[in-house]
Amino acid sequence: VLPIAQFVPYAWIGVAGITTLALAAPLTGVTLVAWLAMIVTLMVRQVVTLHENRVLNTHLEERVVERTRELESSERRFRALVQRSSDVVVVVDHDGIVRYVTDSVQSIFGHAPDAVVGRPAIEFTTDEGALRLARYLRGEGDGGRGRVLDIELLHADGQMRDTEVVMTNMADDPSVQGTVLNVRDVSEQRALEARLVHDARHDALTGLPNRALLSERLIRALDAHDTASPVAVLF
Repeated sequence: VLPIAQFVPYAWIGVAGITTLALAAPLTGVTLVAWLAMIVTLMVRQVVTLHENRVLNTHLEERVVERTRELESSERRFRALVQRSSDVVVVVDHDGIVRYVTDSVQSIFGHAPDAVVGRPAIEFTTDEGALRLARYLRGEGDGGRGRVLDIELLHADGQMRDTEVVMTNMADDPSVQGTVLNVRDVSEQRALEARLVHDARHDALTGLPNRALLSERLIRALDAHDTASPVAVLF
């Protein structure tokens, strides 16, 4: 419903016009009809314009509300996926300082997010890991946009954890402006792999080296030995 107050100016224009004509010359029926028609035409045009503007504003408001809801839903979905992920997402700037870390860092590595943000990333690894990480952050490591690095990272309990870090340079993205690290704790996987290798090379009952390990060591020794010299095996 359009407010009646919006048409008051046009009514005053009509009254003023009719009054002016009446004072200037006798007001005939034709003149009065013409003026009334002009006033009605202006008012109808204003009604149509106001209605179109009202419809357009309503449509724009509805689109803004809908888009805002979509963005909020998308943000909640992203946060839910990231925070419940088995990976830790870290954003490191060009100086190697941690600028963002997901809350999953506390459940996986025991560190509070606030205790990680603002600190150099190399503080959470070994000396060798720090050198490799710094080299990769400078773009000197092997690989391209998505580089994979296997390093040890410090848990809050003081123990080192085997991790797999996927690094993606997103410095050109205005919303990131840094390198994104997807960190996964692979300690259990590495321990299982080591156990499987050990079991394959040792007797399950005695724990002593088996034939597979003996054959492997013999082949390695023969490859490294001078073929001109004799080789002996003692049992």
